[in-house]
Amino acid sequence: VAPHLMAFTNVGHFANLQGDLQPTLAADTTALSDQGVGVTATGTLPAWYGVGGLRAEFAANKHAVPYALGAIGAARLDPTPQFTFTSGMLPDGTVPDVGTDITSTLASSGTLAAPASSTAFMTMLGGGVQIPMMTHWAADIGYRYSRIAADTTLNATPLNTNVATFGVGYRF
Repeated sequence: VAPHLMAFTNVGHFANLQGDLQPTLAADTTALSDQGVGVTATGTLPAWYGVGGLRAEFAANKHAVPYALGAIGAARLDPTPQFTFTSGMLPDGTVPDVGTDITSTLASSGTLAAPASSTAFMTMLGGGVQIPMMTHWAADIGYRYSRIAADTTLNATPLNTNVATFGVGYRF
């Protein structure tokens, strides 16, 4: 784009932002308990994302090139709750064995509305240092902070991630 200013894109995957799914699982567990159904709840919250932004390098010396970056994009959140039966009677009158996964039964009976997949706005800020190793080759050490404006039915506050990055690259 300009000397020491580069445009970049990044596509990635967060395997599990599960901690951010906990408020939804806790609310569902309480609602089921109020109906006389005891469950334990777990789940996963994977997310694919894509961002684009600018990276500014600051020429400090020939041995290290610090940089800062900022980007915007979107994240596709795909929450997957799992409810395991512990006690009580299901709304259809059945009593499954303790430890049985009853997620699909609760969803099909309308007792539980699983959180839907959603796409949310995402911002990323970060920085790091690029260290030249030999002609055209460099090592990169960095940090990325991302904020995903998740649907409020999933979480009352935006999702935040912190990532340390390490890499080796070839510069043209």
